[in-house]
Amino acid sequence: ALHARLLQEMGSDAQAATALEKVLELEPGRVEAAAELAELLQSRLRQPLQAGHVLDRAVEAAGRAPAALLA
Repeated sequence: ALHARLLQEMGSDAQAATALEKVLELEPGRVEAAAELAELLQSRLRQPLQAGHVLDRAVEAAGRAPAALLA
C-alpha cells in the first residue's frame, strides 16, 4: 500500500490502482487497501462502479472477520 501511495504522489494513479489491486489479490482482507483503492477509483480515476465493487469485495472478505471492518 505504501508503494501505491508513492505512485499516487508521483501522479501515476493508474499504476497505484494496479498496485493496490495486487495487494488485495494476495490479501483480500486488507480493508485499508480496499478503502484506499475505492477512493482512488472514485475520485481520481472516475470509476465509481469499480469502486463499489472493490468495497463489496472488502465487505465479503470482512464477513469472515467482521472486526476487520472496524480497523
